[in-house]
Amino acid sequence: MRLGPPSGMDPEQAALIDRIIGRRGPLNGPFSVLMHSPQLCDRAELLSSFCLYESSLPPRLRELALLVTARHHGAAHSWLAHVGKAAEAGVDAGALRRLAGGLPPDFPAADEASLYLFATELLTRHTVTDETYAAARALFGEQGLVELVAALGTFAMLAMVLNAFEVDLLPGAEPPFSVPDADPPKQLAHLLPALWRGVYDATKGSEEMPAMESQVQILRKLVSGGELSPARLAEELRLARPTVSNSLRALVTDGLVERERSAADGRSVVLRATEHGKDVLYTFRQGRADVLAEVLGELSADDQERLVAALPSLDRLLDRLEARADAEWNSRRGPVAVPRHGHQPDQRRSGQRDGVQFGVAGSAGEVR
Repeated sequence: MRLGPPSGMDPEQAALIDRIIGRRGPLNGPFSVLMHSPQLCDRAELLSSFCLYESSLPPRLRELALLVTARHHGAAHSWLAHVGKAAEAGVDAGALRRLAGGLPPDFPAADEASLYLFATELLTRHTVTDETYAAARALFGEQGLVELVAALGTFAMLAMVLNAFEVDLLPGAEPPFSVPDADPPKQLAHLLPALWRGVYDATKGSEEMPAMESQVQILRKLVSGGELSPARLAEELRLARPTVSNSLRALVTDGLVERERSAADGRSVVLRATEHGKDVLYTFRQGRADVLAEVLGELSADDQERLVAALPSLDRLLDRLEARADAEWNSRRGPVAVPRHGHQPDQRRSGQRDGVQFGVAGSAGEVR
């Protein structure tokens, strides 16, 4: 432990310790460190107590929110202090074992599954999808959702205190899981969306570029798939119709997508990318490739070689994820599967995906 409890308590600190012990038990967690700043400790303890004991969410979900946060940060002290309480409150013990092992937990309760998805997206991607947000809001209400987000932030702060100051586990306690850096699924879950977001943010500099990632995906689908109905487009992207409609609105306003009545029946609407939209997408793709080439060139030759060697494995991983996503989507939407566009086998075998070519040329480690 890098920093133990402060010595020489004044009356204010002694009263604060008495309050914490009366509410939480022995002072052996993050608050033993926070006591070095009594005012901060006082406020942090009050906030965390509200999140853990007084929130409008049921105790079962409060405990689960703490455990998901503790697992994300590798905060073993918090996990050990609360995993038993969560099980006693009714959280499925098998799901908690999978969560501790770094595996996707299968929560039988809908509210637990929704909380886990919401918290995981927020902790790893720093945002949540529209679908995840809508599901959580329907289950927890506006007040509950606000309190959940505040609880995740509060529990994350306490986990960082535990990690930064290496607060010791209780005598005889065994670490319940590996640290996050040694957990490949957790690393990938954090790294893959962060990589895409980094490339997107580094590329979208033009004012004409769609402001949202979903708009880029819509434009890509219309360019590769041709003329599509709104329903078919939503099915292709595995998104709800309202989500697609909201993203389309700006694309139509900006002249990147056009809507027309179908020539076949005159009643249904079809969507197509305009020539301007195709130009914008081409500019984005080219800019993305240029950004990646430039940044890859800043890495060492060894790093470049490792990244190129990993591309076939990442391609196979994407195949599995696409298959899993298709199966999940079809199970929710019915037995009729819609053919997908944009992932052509000949492109994938050559190492090309969505217009970006990876390869090694010239000297070892030179990426083009």
